[in-house]
Amino acid sequence: MLVNINQPTSPEIHNLSIRLARECRYVVQGCLREEEWSLCDQEFYRVIRSGLEELARKEKP
Repeated sequence: MLVNINQPTSPEIHNLSIRLARECRYVVQGCLREEEWSLCDQEFYRVIRSGLEELARKEKP
């Protein structure tokens, strides 16, 4: 399940999600028009953040 990006998350998850989203976009950037880059970043961010938050929930005792 994807997260609502308007809900707060930890700074660590937020920053890591941004970095990984940009790194993923760099891989496919050649297939995108420049105006699509920010939407791509947002979509990757949403998926990555969702996965990191799910992992964090599973790791809590």
